[in-house]
Amino acid sequence: METELTLRIPQTGMQEVYHHLKVFVRRKRTGKVVVTFDGKCAHFATPEMDIGAPAEGNWPGQVRVAMAAIMAIATNPPTQNPLVIRITDGYIHFGPTFSCQCT
Repeated sequence: METELTLRIPQTGMQEVYHHLKVFVRRKRTGKVVVTFDGKCAHFATPEMDIGAPAEGNWPGQVRVAMAAIMAIATNPPTQNPLVIRITDGYIHFGPTFSCQCT
């Protein structure tokens, strides 16, 4: 049985992540964001920065998501609180309405 990768992040934490990524992406629109979890915080990392948000869940590895996809979410974020992020069949789902491929 595969381990389900799921994170629950309060909206206030995700709003901070979106804000920092929007400021960063003004300079760079390509590349990947690496999503990890240290047991207390979800981390959204690029080569230049690492933004953390308090989280709960099970996420024992790294997931890479296109920067353009993360920016689409940051521009029109899901309203679910807490935001549930999960992986299903090679796709990362941000709440009930947005998903994109991940590696």
